[in-house]
Amino acid sequence: MDRLHILAPYVDDAAFAEAVFRETWDRVLDTTEATIVVRTTGAAEALLRSLAGRPRRCHVRINGRLHAKVFVASRPGAEIALAGSHNLTGAALQANEEVGVLIRPGEADELRALVRQLREFAVEIARHSDRCPEPLREVRR
Repeated sequence: MDRLHILAPYVDDAAFAEAVFRETWDRVLDTTEATIVVRTTGAAEALLRSLAGRPRRCHVRINGRLHAKVFVASRPGAEIALAGSHNLTGAALQANEEVGVLIRPGEADELRALVRQLREFAVEIARHSDRCPEPLREVRR
């Protein structure tokens, strides 16, 4: 994928302690431009810690009203989306009973349109969210 849009209100360090998730996270963010919107400065700090030591290809934004949980990955000619109840937390990965819908459009025009709408929704939310303040960016060093 070339581009990743994530709306995840809550993020914690425990999510990145999970080895399989961490390996995938690192691999994806090494090759992908990402925009991630979180709800709190604590979530932004955990996210920035997960990005420590890597080139900045991830744009972190904060939106105090965010409740949606949407993940959209895309490259020219292909997109995939996940929408559900999950945040990027250890509890969401290990303990909670979460529900999500993975949308892989293939040739179905209706599903491609749905994924595009989710991507546009994520982009619009990010556009109306605050940039991560400079002092928080220092957390990643």
